[in-house]
Amino acid sequence: MIFSSEDEITNYYKNYAQCLGYGIGKISTKNGDDGKKYFTLACSRARKYVSNSKNLLKPNRITKSQCKGRLKACMSLDETVIVSSVVLEHNHELIVEANGYENLTFGEKDCRNYIGKVRRLRLGTGDAKAIQNYFVRMQKQNSLFYYVMDMDDKSCLQNVLWVDTRCRAAYEYFGEIITFDTTYLTNKYDMPFTPFVGVNHHG
Repeated sequence: MIFSSEDEITNYYKNYAQCLGYGIGKISTKNGDDGKKYFTLACSRARKYVSNSKNLLKPNRITKSQCKGRLKACMSLDETVIVSSVVLEHNHELIVEANGYENLTFGEKDCRNYIGKVRRLRLGTGDAKAIQNYFVRMQKQNSLFYYVMDMDDKSCLQNVLWVDTRCRAAYEYFGEIITFDTTYLTNKYDMPFTPFVGVNHHG
């Protein structure tokens, strides 16, 4: 098969992998003596698993299994890409499941790095003070408005929690079903937003 660019073949293989239920990543790339670029896209479980956990009671989840599923390609001088070989067999189960681990297009290490990045909350200059001023103003209007702000040793905002009066009252009547959703992320500040959501008598 021939593709017009590296991005095109990567997207093609990524879509194929998602349909079968596994993630992919680039595991090697090199420039040949002939001026061509050679690279390999492989299953996210391709590499050998090496545990870096020092706690024997909490080992890292094993997700690497030296899987041989991969696609090797060569990019010519005109940037067209030709598939040189493909291995379709995997040494682990493929599960097509919405929002499942196998459907991700990245490995566990990528996920851990991303979570670490998200946890380092960042706000612009003056934004934390603006939030605090807003909370103080809301609490003056109603003493049942609750908030707490967590700062680090450099006085940078780490966590914020607030609950308004109406939500507290609703929880008193409809506290049987509460979800805590951590999948949201605001684009402006790279700050995770995790709402508590309840269900009232209107559903």
